[in-house]
Amino acid sequence: MSWFADILGNWKTEKTDEYLSFGRFSDAYKNKEKYERWDASIDLFRSGKTISSYLAFLDYLDHGQGNVSYSQVGDSLEFTIIQGSKKITGMVGKDYVRAECKVAQMIQSELGYMRFLAEKNYELKYSRYSLDEHDCVCLVFDSFLLDCSPFKLYYALKEVALSADKLDDILVEEFEKGLTPVDNDHITELSADLKAAKRTYLRSTLKDTLDYYDQYESDSTQSPGGLSYVLLAAGYKIDYLTQPEAYSLEAVERIQRLYYSRDDLDMVTKNRQIVSEYRRILQRDDAMIEREFYQSIFTFGITKPIGSYRLTEIFTQDWKNFLWYRKHDLPHIAIAIADYIVGYSLFNFAPAQPIRELLHLYYEIMERDYLVATHAATDFWKEDEINQRAVRRELKTIEDRYEDQIMGFALDARLVDCSSRLAFAGSFLQMIDQIKIS
Repeated sequence: MSWFADILGNWKTEKTDEYLSFGRFSDAYKNKEKYERWDASIDLFRSGKTISSYLAFLDYLDHGQGNVSYSQVGDSLEFTIIQGSKKITGMVGKDYVRAECKVAQMIQSELGYMRFLAEKNYELKYSRYSLDEHDCVCLVFDSFLLDCSPFKLYYALKEVALSADKLDDILVEEFEKGLTPVDNDHITELSADLKAAKRTYLRSTLKDTLDYYDQYESDSTQSPGGLSYVLLAAGYKIDYLTQPEAYSLEAVERIQRLYYSRDDLDMVTKNRQIVSEYRRILQRDDAMIEREFYQSIFTFGITKPIGSYRLTEIFTQDWKNFLWYRKHDLPHIAIAIADYIVGYSLFNFAPAQPIRELLHLYYEIMERDYLVATHAATDFWKEDEINQRAVRRELKTIEDRYEDQIMGFALDARLVDCSSRLAFAGSFLQMIDQIKIS
């Protein structure tokens, strides 16, 4: 099987729509047939059968939700790829391939966004920003067929798709007098009630986080590092559970870059900058926040796929901190550290599918009120207590789902302590750490 499958895994599941629809889209979860189409694409290209190679390539990208369409006429091929709010159109001719994505429609020329896009061109490896004959800001890639293997085409189209989808809303909002949305009629609006629920959850999560920060910033028992966990966990949580686009998404990404940047800023200063980012989100009016919530489909993922995945191998120090705060009777921060571990994992990685399902289950239990109300999630609580029997039943269901795919796969539900939120958070992550996936 292809090296892609070796890296990304090859899973099948009966629960894909229930949890893979949250958080950042990942193209890591493909079945065996899709990887075979990738292998076929490589072999056909090496044999000089370029159109057939690209047809197999497009089949590889297609995950069955209308994200890819194409038509062939003789030796030419036209295709369309959907990525979030953007649509990439491409054409393959006798000796060339070209792909274009309309990012925004120019109303009037402004030095601000022209300079911004010129600077962005230096960050691109395969594509470039340009203006078309209809005064649309476009992201364009073109190449001779001879040197455009499926590998090059994949990374070029991914660059176009991710860059355009990330920047379109931001550009239109920042330069609203000069630019207007274009070519986004394929997105699906969410119901007013769901938008309002997402906005309410985002606001309440950030407000509660800032209230805690304001209360304990000067408290000697609450170290700056502990408050950092509280702040970061909130950002990852709203990103995964509400999936905002544009400003709020970019703010969470800026916060992560800030926190992990190697500069001379101390933790106190970084925390204050993170708080400033959250306050700016909360200052936006309801309509602007709700505009960031919509339903679309994706082709390319951002998160990094990883195979064997053990939480404490990546977060050894974080786990030590969890144990320290739990020992010193600071449950709020201890739970925030567990939230952070789960949120960071889902924000940055595409873990093996069983692990991702378990991480989602963590949120289902810990964020029960929001998910049950808005997404008809299973209620794993019984009055004010976590229903241990229901949790164990769900773990057995997950174990049964994957045991025939992973040799020796087992979940030790006995490790999970449902006596309190703190006990559950720690014991659940410990259970995940015992899983061996190779």
